[in-house]
Amino acid sequence: MEKTFPNLVRVPEPNMQMNFVAFAKRDIPISDWESLRGLRIGMVSGWKILERNTKDFPNVSHLLEVSDLFQMLEMDRLDVVLYSKLTGYEQLHKLELNNIYALSPPLCTKDMFLYLHKSHENLVAPLAKALHEMKQDGSYDQIVKETSCHLH
Repeated sequence: MEKTFPNLVRVPEPNMQMNFVAFAKRDIPISDWESLRGLRIGMVSGWKILERNTKDFPNVSHLLEVSDLFQMLEMDRLDVVLYSKLTGYEQLHKLELNNIYALSPPLCTKDMFLYLHKSHENLVAPLAKALHEMKQDGSYDQIVKETSCHLH
């Protein structure tokens, strides 16, 4: 991000971990990216991590709207939808699709970071410290637990 957007400064403490998963209507054994190769895959256009790891797969659909992908999965036009776990469950809840779930294990887990405009660089250290302290005292985990309970 810093290379693409030089006016942004990264807060060095991760604010969350994002799990990239395959959502499906049935239990499909997966272990890694390669285990998806023969499946009909759907993903949102522009998600580079997903595109890079499936670039030469034979049956990949790229759409702009994740809701369209989940509807295609519901209609059995796809075998899996690749998306982030937390926001995927949020979409499924909005669409009232109760028979689609994330397969295990996650395909990839990445630390995610906040970015501030360089004019707010003086807030980077206090924000990193606050995030770290919240993780130490358990309040961070409590917020994650309360938030994710509503989406599953």
